[in-house]
Amino acid sequence: RQAEATRSARVGLRHDLAPGSQLLALGTWQTTDNDTTVGPTFSLDAEVDGYAGEVQHLWSGGRWRLVSGARYAERRLREATVLLLPPPFPSSTATTRSDSESASGYAYATVEALPGLAVTAGLAVDHLDDAIGDTTRLNPKLGLAWQPAAGTTVRAAWFRTLQSPFASRQDVQPRLEPTPVAGFNQLFFGSAGEEASRLGLGIDQRLGERWWVGVEASGREIEIPYFGFLPPDFTASVLTADARERSARGYAYWTPTERLAASVAVEYDLRRNDQAFAPEGVITSELGRVPLRLHWFHPNGLGLGATATFVDQRVQLSPAGPFDPVTRATSDFWVFDASLAWRLPRRWGQVRLEGRNLTDRNAPFQDVDPENPRIAPERLVLLRVTASVR
Repeated sequence: RQAEATRSARVGLRHDLAPGSQLLALGTWQTTDNDTTVGPTFSLDAEVDGYAGEVQHLWSGGRWRLVSGARYAERRLREATVLLLPPPFPSSTATTRSDSESASGYAYATVEALPGLAVTAGLAVDHLDDAIGDTTRLNPKLGLAWQPAAGTTVRAAWFRTLQSPFASRQDVQPRLEPTPVAGFNQLFFGSAGEEASRLGLGIDQRLGERWWVGVEASGREIEIPYFGFLPPDFTASVLTADARERSARGYAYWTPTERLAASVAVEYDLRRNDQAFAPEGVITSELGRVPLRLHWFHPNGLGLGATATFVDQRVQLSPAGPFDPVTRATSDFWVFDASLAWRLPRRWGQVRLEGRNLTDRNAPFQDVDPENPRIAPERLVLLRVTASVR
């Protein structure tokens, strides 16, 4: 059982220095209580305090734009572990504390090198100091968006990243640094200190006034630091495991009327972990998804949506014991989701009711990130209310 309670506060500032020149500032504070229990014998209470501040300058003029900024973040972690064993075995209680801090400076320049060709070149200097060590890394960014013909866009990107620590995965704090490079996301959840590089290529095509199609493929290489025990004395050491991700996606969007939108996509994701360090016990996960979506909109702000997704998965799981074989499993099934939304007048906000896995399909499925599941393991109903006070 895991329970999380989070409190956060944010403050932002925008100041226009001159035409085409803007200054942004963001400050965030967050405190999180995480309680984990495993049966009646083990409990872990973690308290996390996180602070972050960031400033950014935006400049645009003529055929090029520049985004530059600096960010500093700090996290303080306190963990209390309780192990209760029946007599005559002794019970134990342990408390640990650890602090981490990260700092980064970055600059992204986007230049219209030729008509229809935009090139993004960037560089980030990322520093991390926490329990795994002291790391400073230069992370280059390169992106390209080319329009060889009307309605056609070719995108390509390559970049490197260093994962900074965070206080909560359920209440993610915002940051000002650009998230995508040429349409490819560069920020993912992971362990603090993960070093990753991603290479991607995509083509988007508009067909007339009501059709959009496209394909996209990317690969991501990850180095994951973790604590392990090395013989002969089995002292705790920082080790590194490799992981590899491959993804491909094709989509088609259709808007037959002004009130109706439909889409179909084919998605493939492959994750390979080092068998010595396999999060959630997953050595290999191959996941195929085919979501079919239909949305209807009304001028009064009412919207209805329905999604049917076919899922096909093949996994290899770590052995349960030292003499057990690797477990291989396959599954395929359908999942049905729906939503009802109402956009409040005068941009006051939105009320949204979502239903996921409406048929309560309890199919065998191994998520690589159970804290943020891609598929609801059982029927889930969510009510979201967003209000804008002006």
